[in-house]
Amino acid sequence: MLKRRRYAAIIAAILSLLILLSACGVKTGETALTSPASDTGSQKPGGKGNITAAGDIFSDGSIYAASYSDLKIEGAMQPARIKQHFGIIKDRLYFVAVDKVGNEEVMMPSFEEGEESGEMKPTQFPVFEDILVSINSDGSGGTKLSDYKKTDYGEMPGGTKQENEVLGLSTDENGFIYIIEKVSLKNVGEGEGSLAAGETYEKLFLRKLAETGAEIKSEELSMLKGSEGALDARMKTDDKGNTAVLNWDMGKVFVFDSELKLKGEIEFPKDKNWIDSLIKTRDGKISIFNIKVESGERVLIPLDLENASRSDKEETVPKQATEVKDGAGEYDILYTTDNAVYGYKIGEDGGKKLLSWLNSDVLVFRVSLFAAFPNGKIFCITDEPNWEGDLDEEAALKYSAAVLTKKDKSELPEKSELLLLSCGMSNEKKYEVFKFNRANEKYRIFVKDYSEYNTQEDYLAGAKKLTEDLKAGKIPDIFDTDSVSLPQLINAGLLSDLMPYLEADEKLGGKDAILPSVLSKMQSPSGKLYSVYSGFIISTAIAKKDNEGDNSEVSTDVARSFIEKMPADGQLFWLGMTKEDAITAIMKASIDRLIDRDTGEVNIDVTEFAAALSFADLFPESFDWEHFDFGAHETDIERIIKGKQLIMPLSIVDENFYEFRNVYNILKGNLVVTGIPGGFANSGTIEFNGGFGMSNACRDKDGAWQFLRSVLSEKSDETMTAIIPVNKAMFESRLTDAMTPKYADDPDSPDGKKAVPHLFGNYGQSEGQRIEIYELTEAERDIILKTIENSVTVFNYNEEISKIIAEEAKEFFGGTVSPEAVAMAAQQKVSEFLQSISYK
Repeated sequence: MLKRRRYAAIIAAILSLLILLSACGVKTGETALTSPASDTGSQKPGGKGNITAAGDIFSDGSIYAASYSDLKIEGAMQPARIKQHFGIIKDRLYFVAVDKVGNEEVMMPSFEEGEESGEMKPTQFPVFEDILVSINSDGSGGTKLSDYKKTDYGEMPGGTKQENEVLGLSTDENGFIYIIEKVSLKNVGEGEGSLAAGETYEKLFLRKLAETGAEIKSEELSMLKGSEGALDARMKTDDKGNTAVLNWDMGKVFVFDSELKLKGEIEFPKDKNWIDSLIKTRDGKISIFNIKVESGERVLIPLDLENASRSDKEETVPKQATEVKDGAGEYDILYTTDNAVYGYKIGEDGGKKLLSWLNSDVLVFRVSLFAAFPNGKIFCITDEPNWEGDLDEEAALKYSAAVLTKKDKSELPEKSELLLLSCGMSNEKKYEVFKFNRANEKYRIFVKDYSEYNTQEDYLAGAKKLTEDLKAGKIPDIFDTDSVSLPQLINAGLLSDLMPYLEADEKLGGKDAILPSVLSKMQSPSGKLYSVYSGFIISTAIAKKDNEGDNSEVSTDVARSFIEKMPADGQLFWLGMTKEDAITAIMKASIDRLIDRDTGEVNIDVTEFAAALSFADLFPESFDWEHFDFGAHETDIERIIKGKQLIMPLSIVDENFYEFRNVYNILKGNLVVTGIPGGFANSGTIEFNGGFGMSNACRDKDGAWQFLRSVLSEKSDETMTAIIPVNKAMFESRLTDAMTPKYADDPDSPDGKKAVPHLFGNYGQSEGQRIEIYELTEAERDIILKTIENSVTVFNYNEEISKIIAEEAKEFFGGTVSPEAVAMAAQQKVSEFLQSISYK
């Protein structure tokens, strides 16, 4: 189950993957893009240069729109998870939910101040069990199938208990439900009869149930026992009651008749096939969705369940189809992507986009279950964190039924529409759009995400298509400036200066709403604000102060001196860092000094560049990862303490500044922030996240600002755990929380209270390497603030530029050319590259 802190970790992981993508060239233009008009490309008034989010609005003026209601299940206590197994009988959906049914007491070790006390104490843990649920296609009438009873394991050894899990569910047109249920035993005590270590105590059953859940028939599936592939059963039942069960681990499909008797097995050799799932096509027949190992081709292979055989004919499906769903409406199959739902008719060239998740008010990453009814209605169960819930509550998600139906666009609330252009929008930013559209009564954001054009063969297809449209003068109202190159947009004159809007926004707090040291970095060298951001991260490096004294700059001479003295297993920076890694890291930290963000002019300072090359040349040409003993390797901080490493990378991020506080406390404050060394002095890099900009061609700039200001506004820390907010009040609140002591009741203390740690840190796996971290000190705060203030931006960073510089640097490392020659060659090639992707 997903707790709040687990959700925060997921967000952190997602945000850590954000990169600065570059789109290719674009031409300035005066005509704004329209919001979606039709799937045939018809335009709203505004000029022939406009484009649409094709497929979201159909030629008849209809659009898939989501209506939400709380998921209510009569007879259930507290659903904690929704499984993806489902079946449809007439107008009702049948699925599996995990319900919290109570608590159990377990004896667990007790802890005092983070350490085991050696005593055991009773601890309450939630108890969950699988239930079967049915619900109407409009989201009403959710009911637990009260006649469903768990299967008994049979004779059980003493000191054990059974646990049941539903691994798969399907239905037929006669109103029967079929499930695969696993029954396993678990030790609950020691002594005679308890389960032997290494033995498997589980049984699998195929069960046929009535619509009420009452059992009609049950058969044990001994042929699947202990198979890894049965742990997530994939099953489908045809209209005659024949059931196919896919076991990808065995590379087989097992076919059972309506009396649950095995009819036969169909083999798909694993060395040639990746059998992904079973699909029921529009005609009610069952097919295998298979991905061929060698070619990556995606095909449907029809199965004849009556004769337990497969067809020799294979039907090719679009390579874009990675998540294939049952057919519905006029389409043989449906398939989904991160952006949209498509319908596909076998034999046609490609799928038809039916809806964009976001433009239909659905966050795809919060969809727990997706089902399409034969009449074309799409039903989803979505979840969201229960921020008001208890942190220790296991069932910390709230579920909703989202019904997507085609409606005439005139039926929807009338709002002014703005088009947002992206090329790979992050989940965090989708959430921003989703929240705005749900809350704002006057404006609505439609998103055109060009990543939908990407293919397995060409991951840049979307960027190329975006470039073509922008070169044709097709400009949106709002840009996603994380996925489209901000410097190129600025150089082409496509963005509006947002400073006047920020300064005039008294409700937000004007420019005082943003941390001053951060706002200055968001602005261009000319002082204009072309993009707003929700947060940022700092990447830097530190060294022990006794290595560096009071000097925060690690010069080439200092580094060379350390290398001469370090032990045989010593290292200068991070593990495995090579010359190429070093020059790439240095150039990234220096990129906005090499390239003017306003003009795009490249100017490499030869003296600083030579120093960077000399520093990078201290590292090895390569690293032997194949023979490296990871088991004996120590952490960076362990090596810093032992004098085996000079500097280590460090991030200042998250709501607790945890990584920085951990290192600071381990070294007892005996550290200095060096930044990324190598000739271009800096305190580290600042990378912004959650960026949006307003185009010069925006049709409603006041409306666009309403959305952009929401990015800057103070918001719940629950959704900002992985980055540092640019909002001044939020940032200061975090500092205040971090600097406030925490206390617990202690009858032995004079005032009845004792200080307790904020966090626990560690610097290795050995005993005694765990530390307690108390409130943030003023010294720590000052380092954080100074590091942010002295950090440098990396708006111009581009992977291709790094490759160009690294390739030219090889000539210097090989001793064949001078630093000056490398600098001149790199400057020319980087200039040519920037010209090739220019939006002018």
